[in-house]
Amino acid sequence: PPLRRTRLEDNHIGANCSICQFEDCFFVGNSIGVAAAAGSVGTVAALRCLFQEHSAYGLKLSANATVADSLFYNNTKGVWSEYAGPVAYAPSVTGCSFAANQIGIAAAAMKLVRGNNLCGNGVSLVYSGTLNLTAPGNWWGSTNQTLIAETIQDGADPGREGDGLVDVTQYSKSVGSAPSFPGVPTAQCLVPVPSVDIVQGCPEATGAASVSTSPTARFQKACRLPPSGNLSFSLPLVQGGVLQEVVVSYADDGGLDVIEVAVDGADVASFQTIDTRPSGTAAGSGWAVFVAKTLVLPEGLPLLPGYHSLQIRATLPPSDGVEVDFVSVQVDVDKVAVNSTWTPLLGIVALIADLRVPPAVFLVITPGTEVALNGFEIVVEGALVVQGLPSSPVRMTGINGKGGLVFTGTDLRQSQLRHLLLWTVPLTLESCSSAAHQELSVEGVTVLTGRVELTDGPLSSSTCGVLFTQSSITHSSIRVGANRATLTLANSSVVNCSAVVGSSSRSSPSMLLQRCTVSASSFTISARLSLSES
Repeated sequence: PPLRRTRLEDNHIGANCSICQFEDCFFVGNSIGVAAAAGSVGTVAALRCLFQEHSAYGLKLSANATVADSLFYNNTKGVWSEYAGPVAYAPSVTGCSFAANQIGIAAAAMKLVRGNNLCGNGVSLVYSGTLNLTAPGNWWGSTNQTLIAETIQDGADPGREGDGLVDVTQYSKSVGSAPSFPGVPTAQCLVPVPSVDIVQGCPEATGAASVSTSPTARFQKACRLPPSGNLSFSLPLVQGGVLQEVVVSYADDGGLDVIEVAVDGADVASFQTIDTRPSGTAAGSGWAVFVAKTLVLPEGLPLLPGYHSLQIRATLPPSDGVEVDFVSVQVDVDKVAVNSTWTPLLGIVALIADLRVPPAVFLVITPGTEVALNGFEIVVEGALVVQGLPSSPVRMTGINGKGGLVFTGTDLRQSQLRHLLLWTVPLTLESCSSAAHQELSVEGVTVLTGRVELTDGPLSSSTCGVLFTQSSITHSSIRVGANRATLTLANSSVVNCSAVVGSSSRSSPSMLLQRCTVSASSFTISARLSLSES
């Protein structure tokens, strides 16, 4: 039978086998996560598993191996296959995500590599086979064939073993429906990435691009205005943000043109050029100096996560004397400026900075949406409404318990978390908006290898709380330290957790367990713990 829901951590080898199947398992901090026996012709399958922080490799494969819907994070090698026989018996890797690995996949023969997210690694794929490998429908972090090729080592690279070439022409920005926990294939990277990238669609690009991200994403790229007089750029905003300014550097040798800026087809700004010829230069001579025009949007233009388009249009053709040298875009990515809704159509929403939901602003997350926090925080001062369903939960993934969901100074009655999976994502309640009792409603939520915390400080003078119903907290820590705060669990489970209730003899927080199941957990109590039908 398959091994299910098992955590193998801090071993030399987590598992060594020739015929085995793993489902929903965690392999963390081993030298080797799973090793197929040398020369094995048995069947090895890994489904919905996590392979994290292995010093050698997460998963070593032999013949007839299948890897699907799994996450490989921060390994020296994510998947290594020593099999070099007929392709019909070679391993397959589908629907997986590889992030922050030195090498994502290393193989001499593969039957199928499809529907994977392979961006954000040192090298995505090392292929040492002699036959050409077709790897369709994967996301490599770009649609630019040259950039994709730079993430792959194959027979096209001098000095590399093997003569086979990897065909990635069928790349995909969306690698299909998200698998069940914990695999997260997506059109975006799981590690911090630049928020703005307008290289694509930039004809005759010159000069180097420069990017800075937190808390402002800025991109600058040199471009030449094409004969049509229009430039069109792609703005993939993995976190969303507020467009604050666009800088256009141009030269005009006498045409006195009008340049218009549009976002997603809607005009946002325009300006008339000035004659930038040096003194004594004839009009139309082609001699002009470049000047920069800064277009500031006072109110800002809110942009949801996802792909946006930026157009720069000259009303007169370039032959009339206008040339654009570069375009610079500034996007503030540290807050949700207006009521916003995140849906699965956005791909994965991958944070590149802390995100603030200001007072009176609602952030709604619909069923099936996936959010990669990447160690950053969503700080809720307004309202967060998670609308997951039992059949289509919302998933949030973190990195080593950093960042998380933080509720501070908010009216907890306006927020709700429904059918949400928090994978290594802390949930923290710092304060609420009044001294009157308020509870954050949490239903059908799963907390895995995370943290639930009601902190000291601002909560000490309020009676805020969190109510979990039909939820589970597993392999996590629980801390109720704030005076007068209450953590209530009803019809829920606590498994392999450590809980601390009360931070001092003077504090009086409470933890209430009603009709709950508790196993393999420890409680340190210096305040009030109440158990009812549990």
